[in-house]
Amino acid sequence: MNFNTKNILGLFLTLGLLIAGPVSQANAQDINSAVVVDIQQLEALSTAGKSLTKKVKSSRDALKAEIEKEEKSLRATQQDIMKQRDDLSEEAFKAKVMAFESSFKDKQAKFAKKREAFEKSALEAHTKLRTAVVKVVGDIAAENEYKLVLSRQSVVIVEKDSDITAEAMERLNKSVKDIPFKN
Repeated sequence: MNFNTKNILGLFLTLGLLIAGPVSQANAQDINSAVVVDIQQLEALSTAGKSLTKKVKSSRDALKAEIEKEEKSLRATQQDIMKQRDDLSEEAFKAKVMAFESSFKDKQAKFAKKREAFEKSALEAHTKLRTAVVKVVGDIAAENEYKLVLSRQSVVIVEKDSDITAEAMERLNKSVKDIPFKN
């Protein structure tokens, strides 16, 4: 038997009806009270989401530039010490190497803390954005008495009028313009 998309969808529909049994008026109403929302789109394309993305990128770039500058300085110091090797006594050379290694470890620890603080701040800011998105979606669901809100990424097929992303985006942009990001 040759199966095409219509045959497969028909088979799934038939199986679904057999398993679910007859659809009562209450079940049909429950199905109609389910909507989807694209959380990722809200977080990425909302005014607050775009602003947060820009702040995080700027902060990440500044941290990266600071690390690269320090690495360049450390390489120059290391090369300078290596050039002095023949001119210094063994003890003096070892002392400079040990001082360099100590400085290197201190700077590694410093930048590890800065990276950790950056990641923590970014996570906190994204959590605040997610909380704002969930609040807006929850408000829409409560106002319209939706019984079920699903993430768009979890749904394969949905009618356009069951997708509340546009309404949620409009409300999110009105209520949240900016998410604070400290680093």
